[in-house]
Amino acid sequence: MYYLFRHGETNWNVEKRIKGQLEDLKTEFTSKGKTQIDNILNEIKKYNIEAIFTSDSYRTKETSKIINLNLQLPIYYYEKFRGLNMGDFQGGFMSDFLNNEKVKKAFVDYNYVIPGGESINQLNERFISGLDIIRDNYNYSKVAIVSHGAAISNIKSKLSGENYEDIDFCVIIYKDNQYSIIDYGTYN
Repeated sequence: MYYLFRHGETNWNVEKRIKGQLEDLKTEFTSKGKTQIDNILNEIKKYNIEAIFTSDSYRTKETSKIINLNLQLPIYYYEKFRGLNMGDFQGGFMSDFLNNEKVKKAFVDYNYVIPGGESINQLNERFISGLDIIRDNYNYSKVAIVSHGAAISNIKSKLSGENYEDIDFCVIIYKDNQYSIIDYGTYN
């Protein structure tokens, strides 16, 4: 089973700025983000998670390190679990991103590549290939994956066949040669 968690909220989330895969500017967790990280820790303990897989982005690595301070679980870093590459819009504001006609097109045609970035289908294929790596190369039955909101939300939409909605966590099971969503939601 795969337990996907969005990293803790950062100052950029509050400022409605786009980090995407931009790594040269550091973010900091908000007090809400720190509470979210504590909640993820409680979920990991509750479900007896055996390992943590995380995006190699700073905010996901830091979320995972904080979670793992006392657990001492194996942590694996994978580019496959990065957030959506928002290309030319990274570092800017979400409002500019969402109001851009090319971006709007990318949210209708999932094969359309965001200028300088990637398409929704490229994100989904990359993420699912990461799930496949875990499934095929590790002997864990329950893993946590710390990733990004847009990645988790798009994977949920793809696997469930439902419309996109912003979520913070979801649970995926692999059964009968396919991945399925068995739970999802937002942090309180």
